[in-house]
Amino acid sequence: METTTTKSSSSLLLHGEGNFDYSDDEKENLFYGPALQAYLDTNYEQAVEKFSVYIDNFTQSGKHIGDAYYYLGDSYLQLNDTLSAIPRFESAIKASSGSYKEYAASRVSHYYYHLSSYSRALEYYQVLEQLGSTPTSINTARLGIMRSAFFLDNYELSKEY
Repeated sequence: METTTTKSSSSLLLHGEGNFDYSDDEKENLFYGPALQAYLDTNYEQAVEKFSVYIDNFTQSGKHIGDAYYYLGDSYLQLNDTLSAIPRFESAIKASSGSYKEYAASRVSHYYYHLSSYSRALEYYQVLEQLGSTPTSINTARLGIMRSAFFLDNYELSKEY
């Protein structure tokens, strides 16, 4: 009986095997597509693994890098691993691209506020205010800035809001 092992194209590319002539975009999509699909299928353990591989390979040049950090953070959150999620959300905010920076800023600012780390909360509420696309988001940011500034004894900033 003969056993055959098949490897995905992304696995072959990762290990330098196979004779493929893919463009850089195609190579990137071979890593990003399966990671996104695992996330959409709510297979968060697999999403964590696949987004981690994508990020390791495309941190500098990935056109989906901001979204990948967000999805990785949210996957960790779905697995109840908040300590792993927060740095990924922070990376999503700092990434050059990404559709979910506002959501990431909201999650990070709330996290730090509830930890009573008001200086970090203030920092991310200010980011949220800048990124806010809805009145609710902007008002949440302003309220967070006001409260965080108050707890930091920065009454002048608190009064501005």
